[in-house]
Amino acid sequence: MDSVAPVPVPPPPPARRKKGAWLVGGLVLLLVLGAAAGAGYWWWSQSDDSPSAESVVLEAVDAAGESPWTESVAGEVEFSEDALERIDEESSAGGRVDGATPGLYGGTNDNSSCDREQLANFLTEDDAKSEAWADALDVTVDEVSAFVGSLAPVLLTRDTAVVNHGYEDGKAVPYPAVLQAGSAVLVDSAGAPVVRCACGNPLGVPDEDLNLSDTSGTTWKGYEPESVVGVAPAAEPVDELTLIDAVTSEDRQTLIGGPATEVVYPFDEDGEVAEGWTVTESEGIDSLSFSYLGVSEYATTPGVFHYAWARGAQEPACWLNPDGTDTVLCLGDPQTKELRMIAVPQPPPQADLDRLADGPVLPFWIELADGSRWLQSSGYGGLGSESTGGVWPYLCAQECGATNEMQGVFLAEGDDPLERRDDGWYVYRGELGFDAASLPDPESVKVAKAWYVAGPPQQ
Repeated sequence: MDSVAPVPVPPPPPARRKKGAWLVGGLVLLLVLGAAAGAGYWWWSQSDDSPSAESVVLEAVDAAGESPWTESVAGEVEFSEDALERIDEESSAGGRVDGATPGLYGGTNDNSSCDREQLANFLTEDDAKSEAWADALDVTVDEVSAFVGSLAPVLLTRDTAVVNHGYEDGKAVPYPAVLQAGSAVLVDSAGAPVVRCACGNPLGVPDEDLNLSDTSGTTWKGYEPESVVGVAPAAEPVDELTLIDAVTSEDRQTLIGGPATEVVYPFDEDGEVAEGWTVTESEGIDSLSFSYLGVSEYATTPGVFHYAWARGAQEPACWLNPDGTDTVLCLGDPQTKELRMIAVPQPPPQADLDRLADGPVLPFWIELADGSRWLQSSGYGGLGSESTGGVWPYLCAQECGATNEMQGVFLAEGDDPLERRDDGWYVYRGELGFDAASLPDPESVKVAKAWYVAGPPQQ
């Protein structure tokens, strides 16, 4: 198993965000658009009298660029002749283009143009680099992996102006650049390029007064300054983008955004319980009735463990206590930030300390579109209908209402526990009981937010 699992459900980041804001609320996004999004088209200056002080760097598809952050994570994907012909026919004059414009980007049906998991791994291997990269995109260090997983891999169909950011002396250094059409980038839910896959560099919206008469780097065949576009973040977040299929040249949709995602790790950078979290000691409990089941299936990184009580109740997300005692700290409610300290007769086996559970990572908590929140509760509440596979459900824990009494939420089968559809991610909600054959089939319901857990930072 890999030591880092991709966050299985991407959150919908806004075009520009305050730290932490992109994780809050499935459809409630904080959009801070610059003045460039106000009106009109950008028309690039080609005059030597332009006030722009920096030379614009021309970066070809396979060029590493200035001061790359990572090795290339771009896939070997190119536009077919049919796709290139269509792009050429539909291309218009350069200038400002809205990020939601159909055909602005190309792509493949397997998202192979950019390896987001590898990018996240590269970035999180170096704490200083990860922090500088996060600062450049206004997210927190803890959000880097989840944020990268939230972005959509696409190919530029036009030569595109951006603010690129090289990595020098531990800092992100911005510079104006034009990326060649065909370059692999990651875009956010405003349709704006956020990362260049050939180098891992963060990207930003270009200045309106960009001077394309002063460039450095090697021009490519077909480069024309007047045809360069700049992507303005869409005024509203989009659920999908219409791409030109890189192989067939036909329209294809790629989902972007989805339910908000939060990855819970209740410790600070020193390994101590983080500020704002409380620890309650479970007193008078026989630790011999508390047994180890294995690594947690709700964890995106190793170091989280699943325990169970003899009576059947589960503690599916527990961390070794950083104080070195023979206890674990188990997650109850991620909303209230409560941990339960429980004595264990023996720690997890050494072999389990650096591995993930087999199978897809499961959400620890789920919030549905109606605001109800559901906790995985193996051992309680009865089973679902035969169509749910007879598995233990998630039970309503908060904001339940009468509708959700004696009901459970069930995950989709297969590698995608939250079922991905054109308009979002879904689970199933249905009645509970102990006679599965007599229960009606559950209904599909949309997910607004999902919580996962993570282990200690990997060394």
